Amino acid sequence: MAWRLTGADRATAEEVAQEAFLVAYKKLETLDNPEALRAWFFRILTRRAANYRRWRGVRDRFARLFVQEVSSPPTPGEPAVRERIEQAMSGLSQGQREVFVLVYLEGFTLDQSAELLGKAPGTVRTHLHRALKALRRDLEELMLELR
Repeated sequence: MAWRLTGADRATAEEVAQEAFLVAYKKLETLDNPEALRAWFFRILTRRAANYRRWRGVRDRFARLFVQEVSSPPTPGEPAVRERIEQAMSGLSQGQREVFVLVYLEGFTLDQSAELLGKAPGTVRTHLHRALKALRRDLEELMLELR
């Protein structure tokens, strides 16, 4: 089911399923009706897979902006684009920048990022939301040019 939901490779499906099992294990005591275990678990798995698909799309989109393949020739205006992105990134607070880099550029989940930074998951979500809002505002013109 995880493989079908993610539309990805086996390793990704295993990771999503593993995360779902971990969440289910941690929240097992909240399950009121043991007969509903299967449906309850599949809801968790479905949410984890949806989160993966959503964040994969966002990470891929931002990776195209931030990562240049060595084999690709430089395109006209590229230094200007990189400079604008760097300027927008420098406007972020340290917490916002750390979370943005961990989630979008390094591919960590929000929970993994919270653990790595020693912050509450809610704080990480807030930092990420504010970082995205600021970057969208600062790079709106650039995004229109690149479309």
